[in-house]
Amino acid sequence: MRCMEDSNLTAVFIFLIGNYFLTLLIVELIAAGISLVNKPRPLRINTVTEVLFSYYLLFTIGSKRVGLEK
Repeated sequence: MRCMEDSNLTAVFIFLIGNYFLTLLIVELIAAGISLVNKPRPLRINTVTEVLFSYYLLFTIGSKRVGLEK
């Protein structure tokens, strides 16, 4: 049985928790992608830009409100 300290998955979790900017960016892109799937076709560039920017602002302001940023 492998020890938990030897796991690569543990290193990934530590990296993601320690680097919350990258983690929030990944979550933002996933949320924006889900939102874009539900938009009517064809997608215009201004619709994609609006969704990406709105989710960027949502997660940036949200992280400051909960104290993740210093």
